[in-house]
Amino acid sequence: TMGRAILGGLLNTGLFRPEQVRVTVRTPDDADALQAELGVRAGTDNAAAAAGADIVLLCVKPKDVFDVLGDQATAEA
Repeated sequence: TMGRAILGGLLNTGLFRPEQVRVTVRTPDDADALQAELGVRAGTDNAAAAAGADIVLLCVKPKDVFDVLGDQATAEA
């Protein structure tokens, strides 16, 4: 919810175009919904989405931060 609101605001500024943005969510159904709603590329693979990114915005609950970053750190190793 927080990430969707932030992304919507960023897209509304015109500084970013939907085709420049990659997002991840927990389920393929959520990815499909977000892609349809905002026109961004959406999936469930955090490492793939972050690969080559200039900016990574992490929008998760505090209790989930280490799980998400742990996945990314493992992918980079």
